[in-house]
Amino acid sequence: MKQFKFLLVVFIFSSSLMTAQRSVNSYEYLIVPDRYDFQKSKDQYQVNSLVKFLFEKEGFTVFLSNEEFPDELKLNRCLALTAVLNDHSKLLNTKMNFDLVDCDNNVLFSTTEGRSKEKDYKEAYFACVRQTFEDVKELNYNYEPLEEVKDNQEIMVSSTNNTGSNSESTAVNSNTNVNKDSSTNVVVPLATVAVAVENKEPEPTQVQEKTEQVKVSSDVLYAQPNATGYQIVDATPKVIYKLLNTSLDNVFLLEGHSAIVYKVGEDWKVEYYENGKAVIKPLNLKFF
Repeated sequence: MKQFKFLLVVFIFSSSLMTAQRSVNSYEYLIVPDRYDFQKSKDQYQVNSLVKFLFEKEGFTVFLSNEEFPDELKLNRCLALTAVLNDHSKLLNTKMNFDLVDCDNNVLFSTTEGRSKEKDYKEAYFACVRQTFEDVKELNYNYEPLEEVKDNQEIMVSSTNNTGSNSESTAVNSNTNVNKDSSTNVVVPLATVAVAVENKEPEPTQVQEKTEQVKVSSDVLYAQPNATGYQIVDATPKVIYKLLNTSLDNVFLLEGHSAIVYKVGEDWKVEYYENGKAVIKPLNLKFF
């Protein structure tokens, strides 16, 4: 009976570790805060730089929180885990451990505590961090997108054009939400999305003509709110575009075009397909 209980405990522990490993492996990026709660300044004692270095050695793509992120990570922070370093230190005894946390503050993986009795703070922190990484090494991290994402790479969303004579299918990455109204199906990307348009009866010249309609001017354009989002006008004022709201902040659909408009930092971008390639251009856009 004792042997059975021991094997059961080992099995449960192994299953938990495998589950955590699969969960961690499904994240492409890792963010390391540039200052933890126990620090008085950014990267104090170079702890944060050490953490980034050690995670990179284990194969993670790591960014300090004050570094420039890739565009897709700027638009969707849920693509990354955060490495939280917890300080459980007591008098004359430094104790620390790591939690890998998702964007909903769920802990996917925790290490055991690293301990040190060094009096020098930097030496004590470094010793604890390196001890905790023995558990991180056991993860054998290797980025692998979730199987359900692999198996459903494209979602076909049908819509009817203005003439009502043709229909189009828009292939988008499966990491999307679909928001419907009475006349169209609106695709809302969760990250920077490349949108490909094809007619049921392929006519390459027609597709090219549609994408060429996205004309981007360097002049200042102004966004005026309306019932469905915003209308974009020039200085005349003449309506140039109409933006449709999505469920994401600072991400809009460009009405009548296979394109999206989104904000990166303080700048606005418009992204669309032209001649089979994704094109990203700056948009000089001001909001009232």
